[in-house]
Amino acid sequence: MRQILFLLSLFTVPLSAQVNILDFRANPAGDALNISWTIGPGNTCEDLEVQHSTDSVNFTMLYLYEGVCGDATFSQQYSWTHNTPACNQKNYYRLFARTGGQLAVLSTQHTCLGAVGYRIVVRPDLQSIVVLANQQQS
Repeated sequence: MRQILFLLSLFTVPLSAQVNILDFRANPAGDALNISWTIGPGNTCEDLEVQHSTDSVNFTMLYLYEGVCGDATFSQQYSWTHNTPACNQKNYYRLFARTGGQLAVLSTQHTCLGAVGYRIVVRPDLQSIVVLANQQQS
């Protein structure tokens, strides 16, 4: 019996309790948001969830990266696109791992420009009007 237990522990992948997130960001992609993050070298986790909230308290899982994430030697980059973020308000994203728990929280204001490609925002605090528009790449 001791030999079996020894063999099982020999092949168990150690997972770190604390995972170092080097970068966590949201970039607009039309009306969607591209969520990307980087796990630092020497850090691993298991079953990483991307969770979403509009109030920073009640999160729901949107995406599950199943299995081991991270690498013992190199930084690992990941990305996922949220196609339906809440428009014209704050969106909160949280990385949560089965091993390690909450890893990071990101808050971003998302402005949807819609089909016309622009949005006019009145800013009484600045006594101005701001026009937000899609950037054309040449």
